[in-house]
Amino acid sequence: MAETIVTIILEVALSKAISIAEEQINLQRGFKDELNKLLQSLTMTRAFLRDAEARQVDEPVQIWLKQLRKIVSEADDVLDDLAYEDLRRKVETQMRKKVRNFFSISKNPIVFCFKMPQTVKSINISLKAINNQALDYGLQQRVHSLPPLSKGSQTTHSYGDSSQVVGRKADAFNIIDLLIGSSSRQAFSIISIVGMGGLAKTTLAKSVCNSERTKNYFDKIIWVCVSENFDVQRILQEIFESLTRKKCDMTNRSAILEKIQEELEGKTYLLALDDVWEEEFKTWEDLRGSLLGININIQSTILVTTRSANVAIVRDTPPENRYHLKSLKDDVCWDIIRNRAFQNSSISSELEDIGRDIARKCGGVPLVANIIGGTMSNNRDIDEWVSLRDSSQWGSLEKNEGIVHVLRLSFDRLPSSSLKQCFAYCSIFPKDFSIQKDQLIQLWMAEGFLQKVKGNSQLAFEDIGNEYFNDLLSNSLLQDVEKDLHGSITHCKMHDLVHDLAQSIRNLETEDVSHIQQQNEFDGVKLWHSLFSKSSFFQIEADFKCLRLRHLCITLESQIPNEIGYLTNLQTLPIFDARIRVGELGCLSELRGKLKISNLSDVRNKEEAQRAKIWEKKKLRNLIYEWRLFGERHDEDVLEGLKPHSNLKSLTISNYNGENLMPSWMVRKSVSFQLNNLVELNLLWCHNLKNLPTLGLYPNLKFLYLLDLYMVRCIGNEFYMDNSTGDSGDKNKPVTLFSTLEKFTLKNMKEIKEWWDAEPSVPIFPSLKELKIYDCQKLSSIPAMSRFSSLETLSIDSCKELSLTDDLLFPSSLKKLEIVRCMKLSFIPLSACTRLEELSIKYCPNLISIPTVHGFSSLLSLTLDGCGRLTSLPSELGSCTCLERLSIRDCPNLISIPEDFGQLHSLRDLYISYCKKLRIMPAKEAIQGLSNLQNLTILHCPLSTENLIELSKISHIKKFRYY
Repeated sequence: MAETIVTIILEVALSKAISIAEEQINLQRGFKDELNKLLQSLTMTRAFLRDAEARQVDEPVQIWLKQLRKIVSEADDVLDDLAYEDLRRKVETQMRKKVRNFFSISKNPIVFCFKMPQTVKSINISLKAINNQALDYGLQQRVHSLPPLSKGSQTTHSYGDSSQVVGRKADAFNIIDLLIGSSSRQAFSIISIVGMGGLAKTTLAKSVCNSERTKNYFDKIIWVCVSENFDVQRILQEIFESLTRKKCDMTNRSAILEKIQEELEGKTYLLALDDVWEEEFKTWEDLRGSLLGININIQSTILVTTRSANVAIVRDTPPENRYHLKSLKDDVCWDIIRNRAFQNSSISSELEDIGRDIARKCGGVPLVANIIGGTMSNNRDIDEWVSLRDSSQWGSLEKNEGIVHVLRLSFDRLPSSSLKQCFAYCSIFPKDFSIQKDQLIQLWMAEGFLQKVKGNSQLAFEDIGNEYFNDLLSNSLLQDVEKDLHGSITHCKMHDLVHDLAQSIRNLETEDVSHIQQQNEFDGVKLWHSLFSKSSFFQIEADFKCLRLRHLCITLESQIPNEIGYLTNLQTLPIFDARIRVGELGCLSELRGKLKISNLSDVRNKEEAQRAKIWEKKKLRNLIYEWRLFGERHDEDVLEGLKPHSNLKSLTISNYNGENLMPSWMVRKSVSFQLNNLVELNLLWCHNLKNLPTLGLYPNLKFLYLLDLYMVRCIGNEFYMDNSTGDSGDKNKPVTLFSTLEKFTLKNMKEIKEWWDAEPSVPIFPSLKELKIYDCQKLSSIPAMSRFSSLETLSIDSCKELSLTDDLLFPSSLKKLEIVRCMKLSFIPLSACTRLEELSIKYCPNLISIPTVHGFSSLLSLTLDGCGRLTSLPSELGSCTCLERLSIRDCPNLISIPEDFGQLHSLRDLYISYCKKLRIMPAKEAIQGLSNLQNLTILHCPLSTENLIELSKISHIKKFRYY
């Protein structure tokens, strides 16, 4: 394998050098002949390289490859210098000043022009000698071609859903039964999933955690990826972060545990510890002791995934709770391969027979089947399938090393050396690391791995990198993708065994990995295209070739270099400080992706803001405009000058101090309107804003988030459309308001009192799926939500003045309803919500009754908590035949449980606590009818001893707790 990696590295380096040489021939004066010779020599050398790959076991060829690598590295450095010098001159001309005065270029241009021809000539002599050697060794020239790439923006891929559990439904069901039905009386129980690598333990555990049964049983579900470093402090910090969705900056363990305890007080929880390796009991006991002190007397569970039965937690797991995961059947492996390769389209019987033979070789390991299917995606060439089946690399898959060896089959079939090197490079990230897609592509660019293909030379390097990323994803060499609100992939992971393969390939390279990482982090690997900085302060120094920098990856305002406007090729700039002259942004027309402009309070007026030329930056997709909270400024005028390009997808406006938010480019009727393609709008901490902008006719808006808009008192007609100015366009044309909006959140709107309905004749929110209204303490009225025909999730929390009537019926589409801390709420209009799956009502002390739930055949979970005046459960509760979990807590006036309660044949979990007047449970016969009831908890309720004895004798209840 080592020799193969050497040829891959050389082929990528040669391709890069040839590409630069081709560009430079027509740009340099005085030594075009030498550059032509260099191009011809490099091309000839690459042709020899293809033959050398097949013969590299010969010792002379190995020596030849070693010599060639040194010469190619020198050529690469020289061509880098040429490209840089050319760009320096261009920028110097454009800026009409000596750029070297700014960058303090150490190379004198006159000396450079004198020395460069001599250097190129010297390399030509070396290449001629190495090519003559190739002829002496009998190497043949072979035609080199890179596989064509289609434009990344137009290509679709069927990435296998790594969250999908194939052939593991029974396993998932059994593990959930263990989680919920464990008879352990300990403070918490442990369930361990044990199995060799590649059996989809993590995927199975995620499926278990995401199941409705699990989510309905446990109040909190926490996921921590442990991996090989079982650091108790880190695990506790990640538990805190999982619970709060906030970064944990605390280092004191007691403080962390105290915060975790606050989050978990009175709640059951499931803690999933994924990929555990620690075998020392001492370390496990340290974590166990910390967890035991968090939630005394509340049953909770730890779910562990591991490859080894010798792991300390597994040895501490009762034998009946150790779930040993078995290999899949051959037919299931074939289903995985076929689905990945052909998406279940028809194939010939001959191809199916070969495919089944390959499935048998997969040894029941789903990872292997998945990657093999991805490798052969849409490939119907019988010979290729036969070659794969008959490969000598198949062997025993009983050990992880055997699986890694087989995974080489996928690596060997990657279509180009460049793509192979990009794959191997991914091993620089730790195992289980969440890899940021854009940063990975920038690192590939920085290394010079991305190669343009003849006939597609107009394709940007970023697009080529995107295509490479998609190729690795479609081959299942990358997995576990995360997406943003717009459906674009942002992060991914690499399976541990795939990482082992990439690491084994990477280790065969002669360059030290840590050195490469250091280069990428600070000098961008000769600053091919990218520069990454983690320091709190840095500047572009004299020796840095920054003029052709494309990606400046920084996180702090202090890291922004002075006179950044010189970097005219810059495409990535995460943050810009407006205290620097905002006009510097005007020169950066190639910026793309996401840009945050902070400290806009220091921009004096519209004219100064316009110098940033934001409207010219057509590749920017996400903009964040941020002012400071205090100080005199002209925010409305400045915002007018920050008009974006119409391609913008996401806009966030933060700490804006204007009373109105109406720049011409946000007004739908205006000729300057620029937000036709806007998908996401966030208005945050705009404390002085009195009137919301008119948004009802934005054609593509899907996500709207309003936070801390303290002065907004009413959401009125102006929020929908401006009829007075003809915002609705053709009056005869039907109008739909917020036609594409899917998620809408209002939070901490302190002064808002009313949310008006739109005209009854005008359709509104037809696509809205999720509505959240939090901390709007004075809000007393909301629209009739029966008009929101697609609404599935409704959460209302801390709206103390809000009351509901029959006129405000919820829509029939509703699946999840959560109402919390609504003090005036006495009635809930539920009659139309027959598709409801989850109903949770908490801390509504004036709720008197809940209407009938007749026909609610989809209801899975019902939670009533802190409803002080509630005297009875909803009538016809027995008709909820799918109800699995019923939780009643702190309802002191609840007197009885209805007799039709016994018809809840799907009920698994019943929890009743602090119901001080509940003295009688339904008859024993009714409870006996709950044939699926497994967990019964009754706490602080004055039931009779006779009643309790009867309940304790019901044999099918696995866990009965009372005190």
